[in-house]
Amino acid sequence: MQHRLIAALLALAVLFSFGACAPADTPAAAAGEGELTVTYFDVGQADAILISLPDGRFIQIDGGNDGDGDALVPALRERGVKTLNFVVGTHPHADHIGGLDELVEAFDVGKVYLPRTAASDTPDTRTYENLLETVRDKGLKISQAKAGTVLLDEPGLRLACVAPAADGYDDLNDYSAVLRLTYGEHSFLFTGDAGEASEGEMLQSGQDLRADVLKVGHHGSDTASTEAFLRAVKPEFAVISCGEGNSYGHPHAQAVARLQATGAQILRTDLCGTVTARSDGKRLTMETAAGERHTASAQSAATAASNGGAASSAAEAGLSADAAQQSSSAQEKVYRTPSGARYHRAGCSALGDSAEALTIAEAKEAGLTPCQRCHPPE
Repeated sequence: MQHRLIAALLALAVLFSFGACAPADTPAAAAGEGELTVTYFDVGQADAILISLPDGRFIQIDGGNDGDGDALVPALRERGVKTLNFVVGTHPHADHIGGLDELVEAFDVGKVYLPRTAASDTPDTRTYENLLETVRDKGLKISQAKAGTVLLDEPGLRLACVAPAADGYDDLNDYSAVLRLTYGEHSFLFTGDAGEASEGEMLQSGQDLRADVLKVGHHGSDTASTEAFLRAVKPEFAVISCGEGNSYGHPHAQAVARLQATGAQILRTDLCGTVTARSDGKRLTMETAAGERHTASAQSAATAASNGGAASSAAEAGLSADAAQQSSSAQEKVYRTPSGARYHRAGCSALGDSAEALTIAEAKEAGLTPCQRCHPPE
């Protein structure tokens, strides 16, 4: 164990680059001139996210568990990946970096980002060593992911780290690199396993944390997604990456309740499979492997200020923005079983082969209540 820790520390000392964290010199992609996609892969109790930029560049955030690269490599190739322009490991836990060594080995890689952990917190796992050795063998250096690190800053497109801010934490999860992506009128927040301590630092920093789509911290653990943090983020969609029947009980009911209180649409990979966000800079849709498709409202978190006219139009029609959204939600499609007392999202494991489609309004009129497993809109 001790020799592994020493080896990891020496590798880090060699690999980490401490030059100015300037964005890469790459061609700009003007917002609205193409589609940006964010794919939240279903990798069980782990995280793996691919950002596809309109100009053909790709960014990988985390790589699932050990062995997940076997599935991720062909999945990335199917999506046209030949080069990963950026690879980000949010923090050195196996369920986030486990498959990154296979991705770094399989593709050409531009830059690699990892947070720098205190020596006493540096993992001595074989998984971490595998990643560091693969990065070294490819002749790459590691750039430090920390608050203020800017990966991309182009017209209509920006990707930057908003955490971690401190040099040391009591919990390795709080070292997580948290990234905020903006494209046109939409924004995305990727939180790794950042918990309450990191969320508090982000709030104190005064940074803009608003996001239309939030990758929920720590797989929906109650140690993350505090009320204050969620109020600042104001997500319209919340993606939880977790494994079906996982031993941690993720997502925790308390975290789900806090997310529901924000009005966010919750999409879980254990129920929905892989989730894909699509944005052309003005319109945002969420698609799931289970066949669901959701379109962002006009009053999304990142565009509320610029879309004041839409709210005014709704008010002139005799509806507040909230009432207009509730009216739209009432027509959203859900499912029930013929003898069931609850309504469900598409793909919910509680549904059988004889599921019937209906609107939320019809479900409520029939006296059905929302499923407590898949948490459909209320």
